[in-house]
Amino acid sequence: VREDINKRLPDFSKYVDPQKANADVVLRYEPSEQGLPFLKVKLIQKKDGAFPMITLKKDLTLTGSKPGATLKMYDDDWFGSAVTVVEMDGEIDMNNMEAQLK
Repeated sequence: VREDINKRLPDFSKYVDPQKANADVVLRYEPSEQGLPFLKVKLIQKKDGAFPMITLKKDLTLTGSKPGATLKMYDDDWFGSAVTVVEMDGEIDMNNMEAQLK
């Protein structure tokens, strides 16, 4: 798998990666603060972009299962453009989510 990824990297770098600077929305995956195998996922949205804004009324911390999850929203800069980021770090327990949100 890694060999196939490395084989496609030049095309990705030339054609795909440069598009993220102009995109209205980017979904970005990063290593979690909780460590692998968990992920931090960021929905990066350009302000005044064509995509309808996703918002959180308040930051959330969901506990009761390991590792739990944090959800937050903040403003940032993305390649010189003002953006809003909705970020989730960790893992939501889908069997317990409704109780955690109360």
